[in-house]
Amino acid sequence: MRITTTTPMGEPLGSGSFGTVYKLKDLPIARKYIPLTEAGHGLPPEAIREIACLQRLKKYDSRARINCIDILGIQISRTAIMIDMELMTGGTLGDLLDSSQLQPALLLSYSVQIVKGLSFLHGVSIIHRDVTPRNILISSSNCLKIADFGLSHVMSGIEPRTPLVCSLYYRAPELLRVNAFVGDTRSLVYTCAVDNWSAGCILREMIIGQGPEFKPVRSTSSPATSAIEQLDAIIRYGL
Repeated sequence: MRITTTTPMGEPLGSGSFGTVYKLKDLPIARKYIPLTEAGHGLPPEAIREIACLQRLKKYDSRARINCIDILGIQISRTAIMIDMELMTGGTLGDLLDSSQLQPALLLSYSVQIVKGLSFLHGVSIIHRDVTPRNILISSSNCLKIADFGLSHVMSGIEPRTPLVCSLYYRAPELLRVNAFVGDTRSLVYTCAVDNWSAGCILREMIIGQGPEFKPVRSTSSPATSAIEQLDAIIRYGL
């Protein structure tokens, strides 16, 4: 069956800041539907970054990028751009951590897969910059895939980049320091180490059931709400 812009979409699987993901009817394919903005502004920059990075990944052997989501095609209409990807039926790692604690064997497998996925990305000069449990998808066979490349960046040497990346609880200390004390608009030179910090936060959460805000991540009691509060928590309690 040929996939086109008019291929029927089924139920929504989730939504983000610049698009909604649907399952295509009767097909094992997920489609991120991104409406084109009005007034001639075109695609959001996040969509452009995601498409560029996914197309870059497609150049490499599928076995090497097994822990990164696979793009199947891009469809363009007058009103939207649609990114077709493999369908992951197991939900997100965040969903799983909401409902249960991982058994040791699964915890080990997931930990290795997260590290392998990031190692591949960094090896091809991509910083993800938003590694969180919600951006890690699970297949029916417990294969993990890093997804949502809207904040990703292709490294091209030492260059300043925005520190306003990654969800607060998974943001590396060097980014929080700039957010808290220097000002959010200042660019910063940083490396793929910011992804490694986020991965460490996720591993901690999987192991002990507590997130990087240093309180039970599923609790609503006094979580950090700013960069300076989060940095203070790191200094006080450490990982």
